[in-house]
Amino acid sequence: MKTQGEIESAISEGMGRVDGILRDRHETDRLIRIYDEVWRRMPTPQSNVHAFWTPYYKLGQEYAKLLDEQGQSAAAADVRTALAKLVPPGVTPPG
Repeated sequence: MKTQGEIESAISEGMGRVDGILRDRHETDRLIRIYDEVWRRMPTPQSNVHAFWTPYYKLGQEYAKLLDEQGQSAAAADVRTALAKLVPPGVTPPG
């Protein structure tokens, strides 16, 4: 049986493939809908210093970036707000 981490990593990898295919086809509206559905269904990790490395966080970052690219800055800000809640106060993102 696969662990939750393995499943989340597979989802993240699959979304990377879907992202590439749909961007090549210029189907960004469809891609946004898929990101929204997948990301919202992923289990939200507990707030901790390792949140930056979770598939949920990484997928959320990609989703927010796509929303920004499509001029949906308010929706992107909502995603980033949700991601920020995963990180304890005083912890800054790597890099």
